[in-house]
Amino acid sequence: MRVPVSLVRDGKLDRQSAQACIAANLGVPGAGSLMAGRRIGYGQMAIALLGLGVTLVFGLMFAIWYIQNLDRLRAPEADPFVVLGEVWRQLRGALAGMGLFLIGWLWALATSLEILRASRGS
Repeated sequence: MRVPVSLVRDGKLDRQSAQACIAANLGVPGAGSLMAGRRIGYGQMAIALLGLGVTLVFGLMFAIWYIQNLDRLRAPEADPFVVLGEVWRQLRGALAGMGLFLIGWLWALATSLEILRASRGS
């Protein structure tokens, strides 16, 4: 059984449905695009979910590393620049994941604006 995801009827999307698509895109990038009948939503969702996964994995690795090195990092004789460099090296994977999610979210936002613009004509 195939369940349609799209809210598009007769090739047009009314204003209220377009606003629902925008809200869905802001919550889950790509979901609103799919609801509006835009296949590009699959790419948006894939990038956003990949970003969430990368953030989760590297964020957990950072948390474990930080807990294991807490005493050494907070030691009064520790050089703050060396500590900052170590923290940066451990944290950059999680930040890259956040960047991937942001790319997916901004792409979905651009599609949302296009959906809204297209619904004004109807």
